[in-house]
Amino acid sequence: MVNLRIALYNVRGINSPSKRRQVFGVVKRDRAIVIFLQETHFKADHFPNLTYSIFPHWYRCGSPSSNSKGVSIGFKKGIPFPLKKLHTNVEGHFIMVKGKIGLQIYTFINVYAPNTQQTTWLRQILDKVESFQEGVTLFWGDFNVSLNPKIDSSSHRSSQSLHSLRAMREELWSLHLVDAWRSPHLGTLDYTFFSHVHGSYHRIDYLFTSKTHFQLCRSADIGSIYVSDHAPIFLSVSAPTPTPRGFSWHLNESLLGDPKIVEKVTTLLEEYISLNKHPPISPQTLWDAHKPYIRGQFLSISSHLKKCRKEKIIALLAKIQALKSLLKSTLTDSQLQELSGVRAELKALLQARSAIYYLNSQHKLFAHGDKTTKFLMQRIKARRSDNYIHQLTSPSGNPIFSSTHIAKQFKEFYENLCNLPKILSSDSHSSLVRDFYTTHSYRFSEEFLSNPLYIGRTIRSHSSNTRGEKPWPFQLFISKLLRNSSSPSS
Repeated sequence: MVNLRIALYNVRGINSPSKRRQVFGVVKRDRAIVIFLQETHFKADHFPNLTYSIFPHWYRCGSPSSNSKGVSIGFKKGIPFPLKKLHTNVEGHFIMVKGKIGLQIYTFINVYAPNTQQTTWLRQILDKVESFQEGVTLFWGDFNVSLNPKIDSSSHRSSQSLHSLRAMREELWSLHLVDAWRSPHLGTLDYTFFSHVHGSYHRIDYLFTSKTHFQLCRSADIGSIYVSDHAPIFLSVSAPTPTPRGFSWHLNESLLGDPKIVEKVTTLLEEYISLNKHPPISPQTLWDAHKPYIRGQFLSISSHLKKCRKEKIIALLAKIQALKSLLKSTLTDSQLQELSGVRAELKALLQARSAIYYLNSQHKLFAHGDKTTKFLMQRIKARRSDNYIHQLTSPSGNPIFSSTHIAKQFKEFYENLCNLPKILSSDSHSSLVRDFYTTHSYRFSEEFLSNPLYIGRTIRSHSSNTRGEKPWPFQLFISKLLRNSSSPSS
């Protein structure tokens, strides 16, 4: 068994590549295996290609008319999740996926409730959850309301009536869904959202799991608010051990942009060459031995930089957590400004890492963009699927689905558009070629001209000539003759 670490992030829009890279950097640092994203701000037909190598498998839902919503569920590479069933909402408010991890069935539900009439909407969702759930159910999302304002809100107030909130909690309990964070933190006051308008904290992001599988939950935590205006939530669940994957090392080219690192590596290489001059070593051995040596040096430098960066991030997160705890008891403008400054510093640190990934993407595009590699094939495949015509409407108004009939409609349309003449039959072409060769100075025997292979080859050469090539010496005359015979005046 292994801990399946699941994370919920309200990202407040990831339309820009830098914001996506920043979020994925946070996900990588948090070591999440399954991630729930809220407020992706993607329309139903404008999903970007989230080609993040660590999370290649995505299930998404968006609104066709608005980009203010959107939810997604992503699975880390190496976690097999054969999909059994998928259910989405046309308005982009929730997505439900059901599949297997190992031999256990999991139901992942990600919801983003509207800003009004939350309890009425949630009751409608719970009716769908009851018929969809199977196995280990993980029901997560942004409810946009505190279900128990006495302990989930610093102001102890709610826009919904206490009666409707109580009915909602009872309905969740009737479906045997347990608050996975509140159950092990009964006496703890913590929140996931800070309202600048009302100056109060609220816990409006919840994670529920099925009561029968609650013993599989190992830990549940609420993170710090710094990526957006919501705090991430983490849950560790015992799951079957996935198949281990190998590790392939690649040089981080961004290190070569630092003059200090370049100077240090240059000095190390000079020392390596000077130490191995005597006794004489063959150039091939010297070259082969320097590769693991310099790779080890780069690994050492990268590990040191990563450690320093991680320590700085941990220190900033600890400072944010301390200021957040202080603000919950005494809220002042100076403390709020200090918290905003620390969050901005942390965001700038994460943004710098996003710029490195952006440069790596540019390098990959420059190195492999015009070569027949897997990188190019993936782009061609995506473009081909976007340009594929699934359906066409005929001039009579009937839908056409067959690719052969669709191609025929395009052919007829452009023939009528360009006023192209009808193509002569093969017998007519043969007679024209025969007359040309018998009436000009180039004489051939009747038996040679009667050979269908020769006539057919000449006609096919003329028909397949699309780039101005001249495979036959008389093609120019044949082309002119066929064009004249095909013109409307002939």
